[in-house]
Amino acid sequence: MCIGSAVAPSHLSTSRHCHHYDDGRRTPTYKRKRRNELDKDEKCKHRIQKFRLAWTSQPEFKTWLRPDLDNPNKAHCIKCNISFTAELTVIKNHAKGKKHKKIASASSVCSQNIIKKFTAPQSHEDT
Repeated sequence: MCIGSAVAPSHLSTSRHCHHYDDGRRTPTYKRKRRNELDKDEKCKHRIQKFRLAWTSQPEFKTWLRPDLDNPNKAHCIKCNISFTAELTVIKNHAKGKKHKKIASASSVCSQNIIKKFTAPQSHEDT
């Protein structure tokens, strides 16, 4: 039987279902979690991730992604010159961003022009 109630059904008398809190709440944590009613200190903490060098070898990241030199939990975009959280979702979202796409396309056009300049056959007029 639950403490503080006159009569409680027998199926609610287990510790899983009958929680008593200092502030008077009686709803179990798992139900409050499902309802998104947990306090800030009760919520699960986000697991901090470290930069993985394997990401720099992936084709979609290898031209611009580098580890942040100051923080092992951050990634650095050498095209945009910004650092952000080293999480795969954050990295992919950065790659989809307007600013990054604009800078990346401009730098690829520029590098193509430089390559053409040095590899194009030079015409020398001998007169």
